[in-house]
Amino acid sequence: MSASKIALVDMDGTVADYDSAMERDLAPLRSPEETGPVVIHGAKEEMPDHYKARVKLIRNNAGWWKKLGRLDDGFRVVDMMRRIGFEVHVLTKGPKNSPNAWTEKVCWCQKHMPGDLVTISSDKSMVYGRVLMDDWPPYVLPWLKARPRALVILPDRPWNQGFEHERVIRYTGNNDDAIFSALQLAFKRKDGETTYLTCTKEGCGGSLRRWKQPKLLDDNFTDCRDYLPSIVVKCNECRVSYKRPAEFVPGGWISADDFCALQDEHDWPVPERLFPPAPVQTSP
Repeated sequence: MSASKIALVDMDGTVADYDSAMERDLAPLRSPEETGPVVIHGAKEEMPDHYKARVKLIRNNAGWWKKLGRLDDGFRVVDMMRRIGFEVHVLTKGPKNSPNAWTEKVCWCQKHMPGDLVTISSDKSMVYGRVLMDDWPPYVLPWLKARPRALVILPDRPWNQGFEHERVIRYTGNNDDAIFSALQLAFKRKDGETTYLTCTKEGCGGSLRRWKQPKLLDDNFTDCRDYLPSIVVKCNECRVSYKRPAEFVPGGWISADDFCALQDEHDWPVPERLFPPAPVQTSP
């Protein structure tokens, strides 16, 4: 396995059911006057001091992290990653005020994800991977900024509703085909390429899928819209084709029509291999 084909997997809220366990253990600590939903994923400054103290008390309870349940949807994506060929690494944040969490998170991973490398970090953006699966946007955005060509799988959770990004695909539990295709794009991309997920055609927004097409040129070849390299990306909705014109836009995928428009606008030299010799006109 190439060291560059790494898929990073967050733990809490992604493959480990932190939220159900926290809600369960907070409930007995609530007074009769306390009403409303339990806020687990709000900003710390939004929580009153007594609430923070309860969360800290629960998380510091010996064995609490080791007993977290599994999230089936997260493990379905992990299975896709393995089938494609990624080397799966767990990447989880280490709570500053819960020192037992660092050891117990490793124990949890040894039980539920045996053999996978585990990294506990205070800054996820420092860790390399082609893909990150994470449920928490405040961790996703710095990682994407540090990895401008990478992909994020975002498990659908109440606390990340409305979050969108051109290199983030949301996993709802009902779009396995789209997730698998996006992971394939990330796995097969060449070094320096960016993984794009959605069609740029106005009003479309369909998912992109990688497919193979022969390089053969036939007599009907008339302009660069007819040329498709051996690996292209096609929109699953409107069927527009995208390709990587390495000679002109290193690292990028653009549509065939956009490629022709840019070539005309900038008068780019077109590789001779794109065009067959002009037919010789003969008199009847």
